[in-house]
Amino acid sequence: MKKKLFLLLIILILFLAACKTTDKKAETKKEKPQYPELVEKLILPSGFDNTYVLNLKEGIPVEFEKTAIRVLDFEKSPSFLKAIRNTDINVEEKIKSKIANTGRFNLLGTEEDLQAVIKEQMRIGDDSFDSSDAPELGYLKIAAYVLVGKITHSIPKVKQMGGYFSLKVSVGFSLTMTNAETGEVVYTKEISAENEDKLFVSSEGMIIKGPRNLTDKPLNAIGATGSDIDLVPQYLKALELTIAETVYFLEEKHPIMGEVVNVKDSEIITTANQADGIKPGDYIFIVRIGDPMKDSLGKLLGFDKEMIGAYQISTVESNMSRAVLVKLKNPEAKPQKQDIVISLPASIND
Repeated sequence: MKKKLFLLLIILILFLAACKTTDKKAETKKEKPQYPELVEKLILPSGFDNTYVLNLKEGIPVEFEKTAIRVLDFEKSPSFLKAIRNTDINVEEKIKSKIANTGRFNLLGTEEDLQAVIKEQMRIGDDSFDSSDAPELGYLKIAAYVLVGKITHSIPKVKQMGGYFSLKVSVGFSLTMTNAETGEVVYTKEISAENEDKLFVSSEGMIIKGPRNLTDKPLNAIGATGSDIDLVPQYLKALELTIAETVYFLEEKHPIMGEVVNVKDSEIITTANQADGIKPGDYIFIVRIGDPMKDSLGKLLGFDKEMIGAYQISTVESNMSRAVLVKLKNPEAKPQKQDIVISLPASIND
């Protein structure tokens, strides 16, 4: 009898220990941070500038140059303007503001800004022109890239889901980036985002919980088209999300580059700095440059590259930044001075 009790006690102890281990594993798994796919798989981002590397190798003083972008008119469909009930909305200014907040681009004036400058310049020589109070206009800068686009869709998706209505809308952009010097289309991109709110109602049609942006029509008249409900706040939120996705895409396509200047344990110091637009939370990939790669005519195509690992920016200063280790491709291959860094922006939700 005693042996049976002892055996049961041992089994109970082992069972509790196994449960505790499982809980710890589940907790560890839950707490593990989620990184972007490129970071998880250590895939080199697009936009690597081989000219920047070539200048460094040849000892030419080099500073990272921000991409110059001019945002021109975004075409807005009549259906979108009807959906938001505002024909005066300035999508270009919203995009410009979001781009400017990144600090990663030299943002030049829009078409309206250019017309204002040209108009002011045309006044020079006019009898009414007084140079004493005129602003210094200097030279008009030519953008390296011109961004144009249009709002391709604004789709309502209103559905009754049991005790609530799902108020979902989608707003989409079509983007075209053009080289201002050559007129060549560099890339195009379709981007869209959704926003969803839930409206809980009683059987009598009274709002219990959710946004109160309703029209005067009876709640039970809401149809799948969404025409019977005021979705303006949802459309505007979806628009903001689409703009955020657009700017994130631009940051990915035009990364910041620099070099490693110091390595200490799991921390590195790089030349990517505040003026470049690097921010705490951004990721950087460490790349070791190998032999140049040329075609049969001797034209430089790029360099052999070895991926060392990914780090995350922790501190940004005026002339440098610090970053902490996320993962190494090979634990034996650590970052070294003069390794190249290339950025990936923190995710939109970070």
